Amino acid sequence: MFFLARADAEAELPDLERLDLSVWAADHSLAWSGHERGADLCFEENNGDSPWTQAHRPLLGQLLDILLENACKYSKPGTPIIVIAWRENDGVLLAVSDQGCGIPAEDILRIFESFYRTESARRLGFPGVGLGLAVAHRIVVAHRGTITVESKPGCGSRFVVCLPWSPEGGQRILTSR
Repeated sequence: MFFLARADAEAELPDLERLDLSVWAADHSLAWSGHERGADLCFEENNGDSPWTQAHRPLLGQLLDILLENACKYSKPGTPIIVIAWRENDGVLLAVSDQGCGIPAEDILRIFESFYRTESARRLGFPGVGLGLAVAHRIVVAHRGTITVESKPGCGSRFVVCLPWSPEGGQRILTSR
């Protein structure tokens, strides 16, 4: 809740670090190996330019955890959850895809609102209070980025985070934990 209040006040992020988003995401995903859905998590290698960005490591970790938790919650065990990071033009992208229940089109525009839960999530008994994606959205905005979702009911969802690309010469250079 403190982060939400600070985000509303447009506070600057402290301790930004320059990091390779692809290497960081792969390292961060290792923390999920002991999770009951850890075997379903697939990290796809980036074969292009390294996706360097300036980020606050703990908040970026919270963002990825929120997206992974939602993918686990809304997809069946045994189905893949795919994470990939890459560079595209002047942005770096991080995507989390699942083959879950998907999000109805009429709910797509509201899922990043605080306390919003889809009717289907409530009807199907998925736990939650509707804060995860609101927090994720604020983390992305605080990093001067965007988050979008592509989804089809019954087929799954793909959340894509776009952050600014950081050319050489940024702050501390970190490639892994």
